[in-house]
Amino acid sequence: MTNIARFVKLNKLAVYHIKAGFVPCMPLLNDTEKDFFVYTVKKLSKVYFTKILGYCLMDNHFQLIVRMRSGITCSDDDIINRYRRLHDNKDIEPSPKQIISLRRKWSEISEFVKEIKQRFSIYYYERHSGQALTWEDHFKCTRIEPGVRVINSLANIDLHAVREGLVKNPERYRWSSLGYLTQTGNTDDFLSLDFYMNKIDRMKLEDRLRIYRNYVHEIGTMQGTMIQRQV
Repeated sequence: MTNIARFVKLNKLAVYHIKAGFVPCMPLLNDTEKDFFVYTVKKLSKVYFTKILGYCLMDNHFQLIVRMRSGITCSDDDIINRYRRLHDNKDIEPSPKQIISLRRKWSEISEFVKEIKQRFSIYYYERHSGQALTWEDHFKCTRIEPGVRVINSLANIDLHAVREGLVKNPERYRWSSLGYLTQTGNTDDFLSLDFYMNKIDRMKLEDRLRIYRNYVHEIGTMQGTMIQRQV
């Protein structure tokens, strides 16, 4: 695993490209399991101090592009609300000591990935009658400087299913960020829509998505990937 700072400093935003997979002997994930994995990422992204910029889930591994921020300045009430959201219970409340611990934990990218893997492993174990899910020892984590490198990374993971021959059009693969945006209109505001492009914050959702989709197709063409646009 790349040796990078795991804790985001006060008032600093960091973007990370995460890659994690299962050992080669594990059965491939089916559609239901992939849907639950995306649900898990979505749920935890509303608890941790994160925003998901992009993702792609394949049969045996996943990639995420995540923006992290510190929770140091967040109020105790905010921590309590996140805690209740995590447990789907409006009547529970963490102790003052837990609030301090959670504020730090939910600011750490390593804890975010660890909890995704743990929750999905429990689901997989129960679904497969006690068969454990075995992950590769470490996940890869690379810090990306905001700007063109971020949007290039986003485009590349959205093209992953095309390169693997699963779809001809990246919008048709529903377990990726572009597929999610196209097919759901970004339900629950799951994904960030700034794409790190100039002046895009003043654009409507459909205009942002159109620009990004065109960019993805252009990147795919430049890399020699044959992408057929939807008619």
